[in-house]
Amino acid sequence: MKLKKRILSLLLCGAMLFSLCSQSVLAEENGQAGGVTAGTSGLCEHHPEHNADCGYTEGIEGTPCNHEHTEDCYTLVTECVHEHDEDCYSEESVSGNEATPSGAQKREPTECTHACSEESGCITKELNCQHEHDDECGYSPAAEGTPCGYVCELCGAGDNTPSNAEAVTVASVQAMIDGLPNAEEITEENAEEVKAQLEAIDEAKEKLSDEEIDELDMTRYAEAAAALGALAAPMLLANDSPDEQFSLTPGITYWFDLSGTEIPGEKNDNLPDKSLHWVPFTYVGTINAYSRSSEGISTEDAVTPYNHSLFIADYNVTHTVSWDDLNTASLIFGKNYASYGVDYTLRAPSVGSGYTGSGDSERGTPSNNEWDTMLNKNSGYVKNWNTKYSWGQDTSSDSASRRAYRGCYSARLWSWDDSSGRREFLGFRPVLEVLNPDTLGSDGLKVVTLDLGGGKLGNSSDAIQIIVKNCSEFAAPASDGLTRPDGNKGDYFMWSGNNNKRYAPGESVPADVTELTVQWTAPTYTVTLHTNGGTINNGNVTGYTYGVGATLPTANDMTYTGDGMTTKA
Repeated sequence: MKLKKRILSLLLCGAMLFSLCSQSVLAEENGQAGGVTAGTSGLCEHHPEHNADCGYTEGIEGTPCNHEHTEDCYTLVTECVHEHDEDCYSEESVSGNEATPSGAQKREPTECTHACSEESGCITKELNCQHEHDDECGYSPAAEGTPCGYVCELCGAGDNTPSNAEAVTVASVQAMIDGLPNAEEITEENAEEVKAQLEAIDEAKEKLSDEEIDELDMTRYAEAAAALGALAAPMLLANDSPDEQFSLTPGITYWFDLSGTEIPGEKNDNLPDKSLHWVPFTYVGTINAYSRSSEGISTEDAVTPYNHSLFIADYNVTHTVSWDDLNTASLIFGKNYASYGVDYTLRAPSVGSGYTGSGDSERGTPSNNEWDTMLNKNSGYVKNWNTKYSWGQDTSSDSASRRAYRGCYSARLWSWDDSSGRREFLGFRPVLEVLNPDTLGSDGLKVVTLDLGGGKLGNSSDAIQIIVKNCSEFAAPASDGLTRPDGNKGDYFMWSGNNNKRYAPGESVPADVTELTVQWTAPTYTVTLHTNGGTINNGNVTGYTYGVGATLPTANDMTYTGDGMTTKA
């Protein structure tokens, strides 16, 4: 059963990847061209006809190919069907009953006159048509229409889900996402209602293809999910959820520099910064789950859950990398990693050695693995799981050579591959476990906001946040991976703190700084030259560039008169 499940999951993920590739169309022998025309569902007295808002489009019926096969479309294949009979052998051949076992000889059909031909059935024609559709054959492909996504709130008795419509479209699901309240409007009073909206969106998303899901803007969904997580609503938390170790708000994205961690595999093209100087992680908060320190099958008796706080990467950082490759690099069970004064363990999450249930009800076993515990706390904490599997720590209970992974077809899907397997759709999504929480204290993690000053990280110019050790100096972040503002061709880069001081990348920033803004252009200052009663004919100083300085006329220059000059600021 588990083998069948693995094969199915691989086929599903492979099908998703294959669907992204363009397909060439070959003429079929029967020349048929099919097509599905979308129905006219969704019409009612309040929506009597389709429009651009409902997303309905008519399907296009294709026309068949009129190409007729010629001799050039066939290949002659020879496969002899003749069976030798007595006429094919000479009378002088040694018969089986005249020869002793030790002297028996194989009879050769020396008298056979058979010649392979089409008449004898030995040569047949096999279709090998190389025709490509053109104007002469008249072929045109069918195109599916899109169903009406209109959901009538009057006819549907106020139902805000697409369950009363016959079809779900990208437009209808996006409308559901856009209908979520702002994060700051989510309170304990409306938490149940928001949860129901999120569940309805999840249900509707399942009816979309992966390509359609990619078209959705999930920002508002993620913000709402994070707000619910911050409320610590019981309906979204696992039973007996532990107290938070830190005052940091779960569900928020923070950025970490993994450029020096030497992660094997091919970099994920979807990362905002493939140099790995800026990798987004979602703060999960504190969970009670197990993690592993060595290879093995995880069972209830073999592992022990404990309270710890995690960040999880928003993407697979690399792919086409085996479990063995990651283990050799100490990235499965953990390597030390420090960021802005805070110590972490960088590793893969525990995911379970087996599974129970199916679909959205599927869970890894033991159930207190980190992957499911994070999803139980908030389903929005694990992002970008579709079309990509993520390696876990655990050995499959089926075989000592197999390792477990999660995601791709569903965030909850559990499956396995050989530890040496390298697949394009299988990668490394690290977690960061905060070390020494008792020493740090509940306020030990401080947020510093980075304003990009008009520059960009990936395609976004929005401000981002990093985590530093509270009450401690920290090194100013790197400039690598950030894009200069449009039209800025210079090379100047400094961070300006909310203390009105500037810091180069790597320079120590005081503990009281909470905001840094990128300065892409060197500042200029006005400099006034006082002659102290003398005169200046040329060499006047009118400006000063930070980091460059100004050139003052020398004291013995005969083009002015005076008693001397000072460079006092």
